[in-house]
Amino acid sequence: MRRGGGAAAAAAWPPVASFLVLALCLVCASVYCFTRGFLLTRVQLSDTTADAASSGTVDRAVILVVDALRFDFAAPRASAAVCAQHRFPDSPYFHGRLPVVQQLLREEPSRAHLFEFVADPPTTTMQRLKGLTTGGLPAFFEVSKNFASTAIEEDNIINQLVAHDKRIVFVGDDTWMGLFPTQFNKSYPYPSLDVKDLHTVDNGVMARITPALLQASDEWDVIVGHMLGVDHVGHRFGPSHDEMTRKLAQVNAFIEQTVRALPPRTALFVFGDHGMTPDGNHGGGTFEEVTAALFVYLSPQSTPVGRPNEYPAACFSAVRQVDFVPTFAAMLGLPIPYSNVGAVIPELLPADVLHEALHANAMQVHSYMNHYSAVTGIRNVELDQLDIEFDEAEASFRALHKQKGHEDTASALYRRYFDHVFSLCSRIWTTFDLPLMRWGCSLSALVVGCLLLQLLSVDTHFPTWAVAFGAGCGLVLSPFTGFQIVSLAATGAAVGFLVARWRTRARTLPSMLCDWPGAVALVLTCLHTAGFFSNSFIEAEPAVVRFLIMTGLALVLLLLVLREPRPGLVWPALLLICVVRCLHEIAGDGAVTHVEQQQEQQQGAVATAVALASAAPYAVIVFAVWKSTRFFYSDGNVKLPALAAAARWFGLCSLLCVGAHWTLASTSTLPPRIAYAAGAAAIACTVACPPISNSNPRHAAACGMLLAVTPLVAWALLLLGPRSTAAVACLCAQLVAFVWVHRYWACASRADPGLLLGVMWALFALQYFSQTGHTYQFSGIHFDAAFVGFEHTHLSVGALLVAYNTFAAPILCTMALPFIVVFLQEPFDPRQSIGCLAQPLLSYVLVFCLDLCGSMTFAFIARRHLMVWRLFCPKYVFEAAMCLCVCCTALLAVLLLRRVLPAREGDGSCAASVGDPVVAKRRRGVGALAK
Repeated sequence: MRRGGGAAAAAAWPPVASFLVLALCLVCASVYCFTRGFLLTRVQLSDTTADAASSGTVDRAVILVVDALRFDFAAPRASAAVCAQHRFPDSPYFHGRLPVVQQLLREEPSRAHLFEFVADPPTTTMQRLKGLTTGGLPAFFEVSKNFASTAIEEDNIINQLVAHDKRIVFVGDDTWMGLFPTQFNKSYPYPSLDVKDLHTVDNGVMARITPALLQASDEWDVIVGHMLGVDHVGHRFGPSHDEMTRKLAQVNAFIEQTVRALPPRTALFVFGDHGMTPDGNHGGGTFEEVTAALFVYLSPQSTPVGRPNEYPAACFSAVRQVDFVPTFAAMLGLPIPYSNVGAVIPELLPADVLHEALHANAMQVHSYMNHYSAVTGIRNVELDQLDIEFDEAEASFRALHKQKGHEDTASALYRRYFDHVFSLCSRIWTTFDLPLMRWGCSLSALVVGCLLLQLLSVDTHFPTWAVAFGAGCGLVLSPFTGFQIVSLAATGAAVGFLVARWRTRARTLPSMLCDWPGAVALVLTCLHTAGFFSNSFIEAEPAVVRFLIMTGLALVLLLLVLREPRPGLVWPALLLICVVRCLHEIAGDGAVTHVEQQQEQQQGAVATAVALASAAPYAVIVFAVWKSTRFFYSDGNVKLPALAAAARWFGLCSLLCVGAHWTLASTSTLPPRIAYAAGAAAIACTVACPPISNSNPRHAAACGMLLAVTPLVAWALLLLGPRSTAAVACLCAQLVAFVWVHRYWACASRADPGLLLGVMWALFALQYFSQTGHTYQFSGIHFDAAFVGFEHTHLSVGALLVAYNTFAAPILCTMALPFIVVFLQEPFDPRQSIGCLAQPLLSYVLVFCLDLCGSMTFAFIARRHLMVWRLFCPKYVFEAAMCLCVCCTALLAVLLLRRVLPAREGDGSCAASVGDPVVAKRRRGVGALAK
């Protein structure tokens, strides 16, 4: 008896696997082309500014970046309450928790100012630091570089300090070292990615800066400190937590200590690079995320600010974060960086310095805009209007030199010019490559077309030569057309496949729609994708998916009553609707965020309640895995070789280590590491030596799939946390219900449920994506998963853990499809199993590819929409990542099923070939892919 792989003895590489490889390559090409056209970085100019903005008002500066310092953390509670623009909740945990700021505002109005510091999305640290040092607007695509920062090549304030022989000392977040690797005279970087570490970076900043201020000031001109404690508390506990109160009290004490130690003629800048959402995350463009705080204090003997603050009589002014760069340069007498689009803050400069600074600022911005438009070829009516406004402001400035009294007019004209420049840059900063975007959309549509045509085809072989010929033609033509090699090669391969399959299609799309399960499946898929053309539907997608699932099941019930009114077919559908609804209520709606999960783990009574609530579904999962594997081989028809038996115990060990990790309240990294190692060993043992069977190959195949998938379930539980246990358990229960109901339909009905099975299962995957606490926003990514089992993680390892945490539901659902098909095949024949898997698997992949096509298309149409970066772009990024993940997992699922299928000679075939001849004809085309 041969072990593993015998089911596909006639084909070493199943044709359906070849098609999945083609689909994966086409998806990669479409994502590559669209991303290159949609998420472009702006053109960076290497020019620098040589002339100083002013003579300066201070000699030294201390910059203290308090990561995620939201405005209401510093603003007095009374003032924030009377200002209409401040829409923050009044919380005793964080509101107005920097009393030293309020004291200085009240006691020294000519030396202290507080501003609402408005950031530009994306609100990730590296992008904000680029904006705070260059004065430009970082492109959205650079969010992918947030954890692998590269040196800034544009003119920036740090380079200007170095060019003017200013000595810089840096302490804090090591992101700065990636941006400025050689510019600091002294540097003390600390790791920034461990969100569980609340104090190491902050303690290091306080321990280094205070002695530097008290010692001889000839060792530094500018000190930069970057504290991470507030941000890490937000990620771990959220802002409404006692730990946030304690951390803000520590920051307040350090600010007070720094103010007392400031040398004469020194400016202190305390600001946040971004804010945070109510659950402690950031990255998007919501009000809470973009509204940070900026506090400026001038030490004695410094030139007083131009306009004393009016606290507490008036609201605080709002300034843009890009305004920090020209203001800082003017105060220290430095040239304004060449690529700056910000404006000096008038409240911080005395009148005699302000107008010279405004003039230098306008000259720099005007020069940059003209140079940028010449390099990029952008020229429109708005740029011509900016030239007119610049000339008017300059004329008013010249009149100011001849006759006093034009100060307010000149300042107002300059402000109008700066506001229009910023507005224009915000709209056209990224130059979309429309041909590449169209090519990406077209390739994604070709993927959908290939999938649909494959579902209609009866060809038994993969058209290798047609695909290779098409790709080769694309490669040959690319040098002559000027298009991307990747896009032309992928297009050629897709066209070659479509031509080959068009000649062998068994039926048309209308004929598929006449088959009611196929009609229901395609209608549900198209309705889900159509929702991407509305921002309201995208924001409410979890509810939309649940509605489509229940609607689909209700349509199945209705059509069964109308087409085949037999009680034996109706009551299973009705039972499935009830089961799905009940499981959804048990699993929850995913509204509890990972921050709330971590808060519950820190609170005694709540933590106990959560542990008890999670213990039941966790015990059910462990018991089900143990009992199922025991059931499969207890009848004597399935034999577990030594390695397969070891895989069973490795899988159970991985599951048990998850419970041990939760029991120890995450204080030890040993259980997670054992879970990772045991799970990997279980998969390796199963692939190396799967179960074998003498007389029951179905149980052998199911046992092999279960042994390989068990570690994936354990890892999902480990990374998702205790609150997701119910969702994972309900997913497993739903799997059992689907197997039972669809098997009953396949035996009792003449309809073909294969296409409907794949589409409905894809909708369930999307449902459980949200029920495990995930959203289509960067702020909803569970970055803490990177440290499950690790105190300090490598970038690649952390990225894999975060990716699996995010897409655990689609991965598990994809790996479950072979398990379903193994039990649906009647009678079971290992030689036909992969063929029977093709139709539901390809229809499952079709849902994600069509979603990707829809998100690309709408992002292309709405590329100038107000919510494109806040909503449509994150949606596209998540859809692209999820589609790639599903395609890869589907390919692995096919190969795994082929490996665990036992060798068995004998008669029997797929239900599609021995049952009703009409059903056999429908399935034979896709089923023969693995003939």
